[in-house]
Amino acid sequence: MLAFKRILIMMMIISTGVSFPSYQEDDILVISDLPVEPSLLSSNLYTQKETDLRDARNTLVSLEGSVLISENDQVALYFNPLDASIDLLQKSTDYVWSSTINIDYAAKDQNDMPIYPDQTTEDDRGLNSFVWRNKVASPVWITYFAGSENNPQLREESLFESPMSTFEYTILSDVVFIELYFGISQVRLTYQVTLTERGFQIQLDQESIRESSNAKLASIAIYPFLGAAKKDLIPGYIMVPDGVGALFRFDQYDQFTSPYQKRLYGQDFAVSTFIDETSIIKDDLDITANTYGMVHGVNQQGYLTIIEEGQAYANMIVYPADVITDFFFAYTSFIVRSSYRQPLNQSQTNSVLRVQEEKNPFNIQMTYAFLANEQANYVGMANLYQQYVVSRDGLTLKSASMPPIHLDVLLQDNKRAFIGRDTFLMTHVRDLIEMVSSFDPTQKLILTLRGGSSVGYSGASLDVFPLSSRVGTQAEWDSLLNKDNVSVYIYVEPLKIYTSSSFHNQLMIARGRHLLPYRFVDEYGSYDYVNPYDYNTRLSQLHQDILDAGFDGIAYDNLGRLIYGSFGDQPFSRDDMLHLSQDLTVSNGVFQPYDFAFGAQAIFDLPLTHSLHAKMTDTVPFLTYALAGYQDVFGSYHNYFGNTSHTLLKMIDFHVFPSFQVTQESPYLLLDSPNQTWISTRFDVWKDEIHRQSNVIFNVLSHVYGDTVESRFIPDVGISVITYQSGQQVLVNYTHETYVYDGVTIDPMSAFLREVIR
Repeated sequence: MLAFKRILIMMMIISTGVSFPSYQEDDILVISDLPVEPSLLSSNLYTQKETDLRDARNTLVSLEGSVLISENDQVALYFNPLDASIDLLQKSTDYVWSSTINIDYAAKDQNDMPIYPDQTTEDDRGLNSFVWRNKVASPVWITYFAGSENNPQLREESLFESPMSTFEYTILSDVVFIELYFGISQVRLTYQVTLTERGFQIQLDQESIRESSNAKLASIAIYPFLGAAKKDLIPGYIMVPDGVGALFRFDQYDQFTSPYQKRLYGQDFAVSTFIDETSIIKDDLDITANTYGMVHGVNQQGYLTIIEEGQAYANMIVYPADVITDFFFAYTSFIVRSSYRQPLNQSQTNSVLRVQEEKNPFNIQMTYAFLANEQANYVGMANLYQQYVVSRDGLTLKSASMPPIHLDVLLQDNKRAFIGRDTFLMTHVRDLIEMVSSFDPTQKLILTLRGGSSVGYSGASLDVFPLSSRVGTQAEWDSLLNKDNVSVYIYVEPLKIYTSSSFHNQLMIARGRHLLPYRFVDEYGSYDYVNPYDYNTRLSQLHQDILDAGFDGIAYDNLGRLIYGSFGDQPFSRDDMLHLSQDLTVSNGVFQPYDFAFGAQAIFDLPLTHSLHAKMTDTVPFLTYALAGYQDVFGSYHNYFGNTSHTLLKMIDFHVFPSFQVTQESPYLLLDSPNQTWISTRFDVWKDEIHRQSNVIFNVLSHVYGDTVESRFIPDVGISVITYQSGQQVLVNYTHETYVYDGVTIDPMSAFLREVIR
């Protein structure tokens, strides 16, 4: 194992060209200050300069035939009684958004000349398929299961596929009620569209759904073609919160080969088609927030959609232009029912496809808020989403003068012994006190402690408290906990329970619709997931015990970034788990959370990139800007940066604070434990570098702590200009050349802070 570790370190040396300011035989400090290649700065790892500055004009939509529902100072909402489409007029920009388009845009006359020349381009596909002509015109798309119980078939239907389909509507004050009947599936449903201050809201109560005996509704998508943009006829992009945030630019449609589709908050284990969950390989980041947006003309007009109800069963879908149609469009599809594999024997070698009988328990509520002028961009979307999160979770602006540093501390771990496992010490509370004393007393520190109980870290699950006397006495802990600048949280990974744990037989195990547990394997062993019905009371009591001992709370891992349903005894829906997790995390810390846990006290290990699909054209700091000023957000551990100086600049650019994994003892001791990834953590080695890196970030971000982002501008490749509401402006230069912006010289690979005169 030691040989493996040394080989790994040598590979890092060769691949990054690193230098070594200090080192010990078994704990090397790896620091890289190489400039980023210009070609990389032009990739989707970064935000690119806006080059398409044309005025946005959508000639494929109009208000012809539509009737006014209601209006206010900002927007006017219209309904078309011919096809149940809706239109919205943004008054400040005189721009029309529609849920459909002219489906005959590519039509030609008898001389083979375009009938609508301002709507066509030379390589148009056109809507020649009756299926897609009907879909584009339809206000709602559904899928449903038909066929026999043992051979269910998933089919799709738009409203106008059958001459038997009908719709009725009622307009009352500022709302229109729309009832649809789908002639093939015989599904009937009712939804409503209501004017809001900045746009409109769509609501559908599940009670309004009526099904025939021959069809079980599978999914619903309402106004999926809203805001559709034809190739690069309109400048702009679609923003999705994949990881920290990603853009799909319209002018790069020729790079896209397939749609983008992801389930909000990741996979639902309850209906997985995998019988053995250990076969799943996860290499993508998830959709992290219940929102997405579209821009038609940067700094001209756009909208942000917030999925306020039904998000636990939502799929986010982005269709790029030139894939099936000539249009970019984005929508949310809500999963009413799913199919799943039911094993027929104990060995699970034979199975049959089943469809769940009951509908998933949710209603749909989506709010579309429209943005104009300087707010019509991804920063304006982040600010709008910030208002939603602040209102939902009751957040307040930070008032402290200095941003915090996060130290993730391993107290104890365990390794295999001749009989059972041996627990060994990595950090004592006296070591923690000494670590804290190396910082200025005004520096705020947030500590998360792993492995403090008698079993150590690996495989602990819920067995994390009380802390073992081996890591310190109560008097020693009180000495640390009484420090005003220190907050201390106990790390808990509550959902997974190892089959070898004494807790396994005491807890109710979550089960899918096939009534099998969600079985996984990691370095420590095999584990199942706990039924949320069972862990709620246990976590509430654990949290209280930790508070009573003087700690600040729990640092949850997986609770804020994993939701699933459970069936069999004490069923628990995915939506129920979402709201339960939201309640449990609100007064604690949380690692890599989804949006429902954004009300936590601190947010750790937030990704600073997206899933790096080629179809994503830019990385944007949507999530971090949405939380800036209100939440302490920390990035990944600085111990393992591939390029230190570059990542520090990105943290300044994205408004993210520093985080380090630390131990007192050498990580050499972990070679025989399941935690071999902690390869460089010794505090004595990292102390000076922790101070140096934190100072680099705080020399800028301390001046805008508790401030929110007003705008972000990319004047050139590798240059970011971030303006805060207070008037402070941060200029970041990722390149290896000096750059001059607005009379200010920015040195290579540096950040500059100045105050803007308004």
